Amino acid sequence: MKILKELIPYKKIYIEKITLENNSGCKLSLINYGARVVQLKVHKQDIVLGYSNIYDYIRDNCYLGATLGPTSGRIHTGKVILNKKIFHLSKNDNENNLHGGKNNFSFKFWKSKIKKNLYKIEVIYKIKIKNLEDSYPGDRKIQVIYTLYENNKLLIKYKGVSSRNTLMNITNHMYFNLNNDFNKAITNHKIRLKGQLYTNDNNHIIIKKSENIENLKLYSNFNNYIKLNCNKVELSNTDNNLKINIKSNHTGLVVYTGDYPNYKMLLSNKEFSKKMGVALEFQSPPIGENNLNLIQSKLNKNKFYEKYIQYEFIKCDNLN
Repeated sequence: MKILKELIPYKKIYIEKITLENNSGCKLSLINYGARVVQLKVHKQDIVLGYSNIYDYIRDNCYLGATLGPTSGRIHTGKVILNKKIFHLSKNDNENNLHGGKNNFSFKFWKSKIKKNLYKIEVIYKIKIKNLEDSYPGDRKIQVIYTLYENNKLLIKYKGVSSRNTLMNITNHMYFNLNNDFNKAITNHKIRLKGQLYTNDNNHIIIKKSENIENLKLYSNFNNYIKLNCNKVELSNTDNNLKINIKSNHTGLVVYTGDYPNYKMLLSNKEFSKKMGVALEFQSPPIGENNLNLIQSKLNKNKFYEKYIQYEFIKCDNLN
């Protein structure tokens, strides 16, 4: 297991890049800005999108590899009611609050610590948020822990606690592309899952459960929440023998096919364009009109928030 640390100057501080590599062909690069994944390689194949210029992550509007929080997804009009008090959250998506608003976790520098043994390496990111600093109530302590195992598993754990009742719904926003060629869109990818599909209005605000869904092919645009019947999801494509098995204690996920790209240059020397990657944003359902689904994201004061997402990268002879 190898560790490489780089310090990249930015104004009067540094962007800290940490690269982990196991002996099974898995390489993970992280930065402290947004506690985010900037590169993930399995068997020498890049499988997530990342910018070629590290400074493109500053105020990145597509959240490549970022930790999303305090909440994920859109909150209708940015208005929520907690303990009979109205909170007006910052609006950064027309009239809505998206992925935590203007001052969210993705746009902050985190402190890091590294732990290593024979079988795994942990990178622990920590941050403290003051009451209403990001328009959310409560003084909060947050941890994001990335663990790379020798057997090609990646575990992301999210921990948090707040001094007041608040909202917490944290996840990661990696864009996956398993084609080994980012010129190929993810329209050949498929997702194995079982759950209930939620419908959106024209502004991508969640409305209600509409139908049962079993497996998903990414032929068309997708930006919807699916409540899972079990915690297992599999991502694969039809053109090679790499797949990802994913588990989480989140109740569901938003599947987003990257239909609002920014066309910045990626590590592959390709521009980030439509359907180049699919984000699997494991989370509680986003908060809709009239505070629909708010209770699933509520965190009571002094109670501990703990969620995880585990990825297992598998090479096999036949995916059919």
